[in-house]
Formats: sequence, structure tokens, C-alpha cells
Amino acid sequence: MIFIIAFRNVNRNKRRFLPLAISIAVTSALLFISNSFLEKINSSFESAYRTNITGDLTIAPGSSAGFTLFGSEAVLIGNFLIQPVLDDGDAILDIIRNSPLAANAAGQVSSLAKVDIAGTSQNQALFGVDFGSYTEMFPGLSVISGAFPPDGSSGILLNLSRYESIYSQNGSYPAIGTPVLVMAPLGNTFVIREVPFCGVFEYPIEDEAINRIALIDVDTARGLNGYVYAAEIIPDLPVGQTGLITSDIDDLFGEEGGIITGTDNGIDLSEIDELFVSGPSVGELQQTVRGAWNYILVRLSDGKDIGDFKKFLAETYGGDYLVRDWRRSIGGNALLVSYIQLTVNGGLFFVAFGALIIVINALVLSILERQREIGTMRALGISRFRLSVMICFETIFIVAGSAVIGIAAGCAGVLAINAIHIPLKNVFLNTLWGGGTMQGSVSIKTLGLYCLIIVSVVCASVVYPLKKTLGISPLCAMAGH
Repeated sequence: MIFIIAFRNVNRNKRRFLPLAISIAVTSALLFISNSFLEKINSSFESAYRTNITGDLTIAPGSSAGFTLFGSEAVLIGNFLIQPVLDDGDAILDIIRNSPLAANAAGQVSSLAKVDIAGTSQNQALFGVDFGSYTEMFPGLSVISGAFPPDGSSGILLNLSRYESIYSQNGSYPAIGTPVLVMAPLGNTFVIREVPFCGVFEYPIEDEAINRIALIDVDTARGLNGYVYAAEIIPDLPVGQTGLITSDIDDLFGEEGGIITGTDNGIDLSEIDELFVSGPSVGELQQTVRGAWNYILVRLSDGKDIGDFKKFLAETYGGDYLVRDWRRSIGGNALLVSYIQLTVNGGLFFVAFGALIIVINALVLSILERQREIGTMRALGISRFRLSVMICFETIFIVAGSAVIGIAAGCAGVLAINAIHIPLKNVFLNTLWGGGTMQGSVSIKTLGLYCLIIVSVVCASVVYPLKKTLGISPLCAMAGH
């Protein structure tokens, strides 16, 4: 009976409640669709990067907050900034690999460089890695052609997308073993290295940023970043009157002959040419700093979280380091999507608050108009509890009913858009959705969030109208006061 009376009261005041109900339904539908798209974009990023690029978390020097796995986040000058380095990265790797908290761990040296091969050049993000541990951590990475260089050898592997672009420019693919020139800025100068082209690889996802990654041996990457020291190698230079180094330095300034002459007292130009051909290479004169890593990528064991890992690392190792989740490790669009989702959810709460005020106002007006009716019901013996239940039912009909209709419409809209397969021709949108079509995700998490908000609004909006209703005196109401 109370249910029927509540429904009758809402129906009788539908002119007042209908605009409010429509507003709640439409707003709920639009917000649900927006959240569904953002949830899909967020899951696409997580699937792309957490599974294939970052692992669950990364460890970096404490001073590297402005850097991500792809380099500096500074605008314009980012290419010229040198990444901070973990000098004792190998020690940290050993600790992590022996910990039950981690399933896998691998080091990475990040560098931004211009990669020149077969007459084509492109700015690329270079990931200097130990190929064995890196592929063990990211088994989805596949080698399309060629192979990883042997341990201790230099080499570079290009992404399949870059490999195909070379073909589109040259009409032919570069052969395995083709020399690749790699140039990277280093402070006020730059570093050049030549490495062999070893193969083509592909990540199991399509993403514009990932397509620009090239994998290179870690020693070459360290050299590009300047993590080197002078080797204890003394070139076998000729000594004597006809060599580059004379037995007496005063001979360089003697009256007869000169530094470079055709006489016996000068330097023979053929000896200089021979030194350039047979002398020590840059790699022999410099050695890379072993254990120097920009990042350590970690995949956690099942059931473990970042909080557990931070506590473990602080207790066992200490030191100045920065532990970040996958999203903060790559920054850029992943963080942008997260911020947009927070903004939308924040807007959802503002909408809920606005709806709360409007619903309270509408219910109070309805109650004031029905004072005589409510007073008569009280005089006829209806208990305060039953009267409270009636007001609660009215609120549920207006708020929960409208919101549920809106959510159902939003869910139907998302499923319809998914079925249509709207193509995404924009590269940026394609990257966001991780595919060629616009898709939404109807998840239990999103539905649960909306149900929680609905319950909260219903509970909050019924308090004041209920207090107003129970405060009506049957005698005064029937007397018209």
C-alpha cells in the first residue's frame, strides 16, 4: 500500500519531477558513456605499456623525476639533457632478482638519437638492454627477421614499422649487417657510433610511440649517453725522428725541417694514414661503465603491490632512488588520460551534488503542498515509520529510477558504438584507443561507481524532506496552519 501511495504521489507531481528526472537520466547516460570510453583508453594503455614496455614499476635515480623511459619531458631542450644514472644498477638488480616480490627484472639505458640507415634517418628512442633478460621479461616481443647480437657484440634492431618505412622510401629493405650510424646529443657536443643492423622486431601492440623504439646493445647506449671512461690502452706509435713521437721534443722545433716535411726530420704522412687504419678504435680507447642503468624494470610476483616493494627496497638497499608505477614511468598520454578520467569523475560528483540540491528542493515543495494530506494520514494512524518509507520510495522513484534509466541508455549506447566499429583515422586517436576503431568498456568497476553514487544521493536527499515531513503536526495540518 505504501509503495502504491508513493508511486501515486510521484505521478501526481510529474510536471514538477519530470524535468528533474530527464536531466538526471541524460546526465547519467552522457557521463557513463564518457567514463566507458576513458576506461577503454586507460586499459589499452595499460595493456600496451605495462605488459610490453615498463613492467609493473620502474626504479630510477632520485633526481630523474623529469625523465621517462622515452627521455626528458622538458620541451625543446629535452633532447640535450642527460639522464641521471644508477651507477650501482647491477647490485640493485641482484637484490631484486633474489627477492620473492619480483617475478622478473631487467635494466634499461634510454637515449634519444638520430638513426641513419640505408640513406634514411629518423629520430628514435633507443632502449639499451641486455637482450637475454629483456626478452625474458617481455616475451611478447618477437624478432621478425635477423637475430639479437651475441653477448658482448654491438648491434641494433629496428621496429617493423621503421623497417617498412625504409622500404617505402628506398624501394628495398636494408640487408642484415648494413652499417647503421647513430648520433646522439651529449651536452654541448654529440656522440656518433656505428653499429651493424642485426634484425627487425615487433611488439604485440600498435602504438605510434612504441613504433619509434629501436633496441640497441647496452654498451653502445651507455657510450651514447657518455657513461664511459678511458681504457688503459697505449697505442703502438712509432718512436724516433721519423715518427709522430720523437725521441727529443726539441727536435720538433729544430731549425732544419719541420713537423710535417718530406725530410727525415719530419713526419711521414703515410704513417698518419696507417695509424687511422690500424690504430685503436674509439671503443678500444673508451670503456663503458658496467652496471650503469637509467632504469630497472620490475614485474612483481602475483599478489604483490608497489607498496610492498618500496618497503622491501628501503629495508634491504636504501639509497636515493625513485620508484614509479607504469603510468608515471612513461608519462605523456598515459598520465593525460588518467587526469581526464579524474576530471570526468570529479564532474560526476559535482553533477550528483547539483542533483541532490534540486531533488531536495522538489521533494520539500511537494511535501509542503501535501501538508493536509500528510496530517490526515497521521491522524488516521499511519506510523512515522510508514510515512518515512513512503518518502524514501518517492525519492527512489525520482533519483534512482532516473539514474538507472540513464545508465541503461548509456550502456546501450556504448554497446551500439562498439557494434558499429567507427573507424579512427587520426593517428593520435588510434594511439589512444590502441586500435583502429572507437570502443567503449562496460566494466563492473564503472557500474559499481555509479550505483554507489546513486545510493549516496538517495540517502542524502531524503534526510531533510523526511525531517520536514515528520515535523508536520496532524492537528495543525488539518486546521490549515
